[in-house]
Amino acid sequence: MRVITLSLIFIFLFSCSSKTILPKAPMVKESERILEKAEKFLLSQDTETKELIETGLSLSIATNIPDLKIRALLLKVNYNIREGKIDEAIKNLNAAKQISINESSQFIPYVKYYETLVAYVTNDSDALKNLLIDNTNYPDHVQMGINILKSLFYINSNDLVSAEKHINETLKISNSKNLLVEKSFALKLLSWINFKNKNFNEALDIINESLDIDRSLNLLDYLYWDLEFIAKIYLNKYDKEKALYYYSTAYELALINKNQNKADYFKSVIQNLLK
Repeated sequence: MRVITLSLIFIFLFSCSSKTILPKAPMVKESERILEKAEKFLLSQDTETKELIETGLSLSIATNIPDLKIRALLLKVNYNIREGKIDEAIKNLNAAKQISINESSQFIPYVKYYETLVAYVTNDSDALKNLLIDNTNYPDHVQMGINILKSLFYINSNDLVSAEKHINETLKISNSKNLLVEKSFALKLLSWINFKNKNFNEALDIINESLDIDRSLNLLDYLYWDLEFIAKIYLNKYDKEKALYYYSTAYELALINKNQNKADYFKSVIQNLLK
């Protein structure tokens, strides 16, 4: 579960924005525009994401506005983790933390979320336990990210009851705030729990709800997860034909989006099933 979820969790919290009213000088407007575009592209795994983040970071430094610098640095932390460059992620996270402490305290909850995420990624169980019992008053959308990390921690500890509790808390917030990305991820975990409990029909209903959301938002990473997981459920229901259909759909999606690694992976799975 850890390997699969790490490719999916890193999109949380990029809707964070400044609570202060920023002067709308041309450079500020451009920095905001670039950061918003990078946040959007990060969700869809667009190839321009890295360049946008670097541009956004350069512009935000030039504006000397703390909130924009923190936002750009956290985007970079996110991308560093996706690339597996944890040392760089920690370096950028510490820079964001220092700015938030000195100049923009409203971003401290976001920084703490990423500290928790890094602890999860690096399997630092002591740091993770301490961060998960932290009593910070998180904004709702940050709290959802914390709840997701708690649920992942409990899933990896095989405490599915506690994991489901935190997933349901996330779904409650996401439904009230209409936050579809977070809802989709929570549904994936809920589907996984039902799968582990051999509630295959319930797992299938839940992951199909997630699939509908991901198609509407064109979240490619999430779509690969959905399609593969649906295929796995059908394999466990002894329906190889339907499983092949969903693996083939994932394969075609990878080809269309020129994701050769994904295409090769799904092709290999299909070939093994056809043997």
